[in-house]
Amino acid sequence: MKLNIYVQIILYITYQAYGFLTRGCIRKCSFCIVSKKEGNIKENADIEEFIDNKKEAILLDNNVIAHNYGLKQIEKIIRLGIKIDFNQGLDCRIISKDIEIVKLLSKVKWLKPLRMALDNENQIDPLIKSIELLRQYKTTPKNYFIYVLVKNIKSALKRINICKKYNVDPFAQPYMDFKKDIKVLSETKRFCRWVNHKAIFRSVEWKDYNNKTRHNQIGQFELF
Repeated sequence: MKLNIYVQIILYITYQAYGFLTRGCIRKCSFCIVSKKEGNIKENADIEEFIDNKKEAILLDNNVIAHNYGLKQIEKIIRLGIKIDFNQGLDCRIISKDIEIVKLLSKVKWLKPLRMALDNENQIDPLIKSIELLRQYKTTPKNYFIYVLVKNIKSALKRINICKKYNVDPFAQPYMDFKKDIKVLSETKRFCRWVNHKAIFRSVEWKDYNNKTRHNQIGQFELF
């Protein structure tokens, strides 16, 4: 059964279509349940099945450029002039190795800056190469949105600093273990709050923010 989302709730007016072009993923990341729930990547729907008369679409695919069908759908989206946002992100490991995909993405009308992920240090080089290639082919806006998985603060900070260096926009997400009931540490929460509160992130270094918030806790609340 195709699992498109094309539901308009009466209480809201939406100017965008929502749906999946593909389902599943080629990756088997420990922190992600997609491959367990949906299996390997496969085609799901044609953009015209749920775009209706809208000119914007939020696409929920988990790794759309890992499948030839997904790439064909992006070509179609470009021809139709639809503005899109792949809000689950695109795989920098694929982008960095395929110049034809880079050229294709440069032709897309993006609703928001293109999204990628930097889940671990092994992805640093592919991300840097992807950023350089995307900018070389004028994929705009150029301040790409980067999901950063936070499990180890030292590693996460290194990856965040890479984002700063290349002027892309990091969004920190705490590691969640779906198999074990492990609570997210307070320091991890502070780190994510620091990264995601952009006014603070741009003006305060992590060590200063961490020291100040750690020593100024009041009950369950933290300053900033």
